[in-house]
Amino acid sequence: MNRTGSRRDTTDYDSADNGDKDGDVELALADPYRRAFNWYDGRMGENPQNAVERRETREEMLADMTDKQREVFILYYRDCMTQDEIAEMLGIAKMSVNERLRYALAKAKKFF
Repeated sequence: MNRTGSRRDTTDYDSADNGDKDGDVELALADPYRRAFNWYDGRMGENPQNAVERRETREEMLADMTDKQREVFILYYRDCMTQDEIAEMLGIAKMSVNERLRYALAKAKKFF
């Protein structure tokens, strides 16, 4: 029995595309990283020490990136913008956004 996507916090990547090429797959692949790192502190009932550790880790991770990588990383993962939207906003090619994001993500993975 195929139960793809039936578990909590999983994504059925085949159905995320729905036959169109408008970036749904891109969002489906990026979503686990958005969930893995919480950008906002102070969740209800959370241990304050955990919030401080998360904030320090976030600051250290972002400091490890170049300015251009950090900008694209934040726009993509925190602000949920697509690569096309980022490229248009910054006035650069989508390939440049992709490269900056790839290198930023490689640096960020060291902190997970």
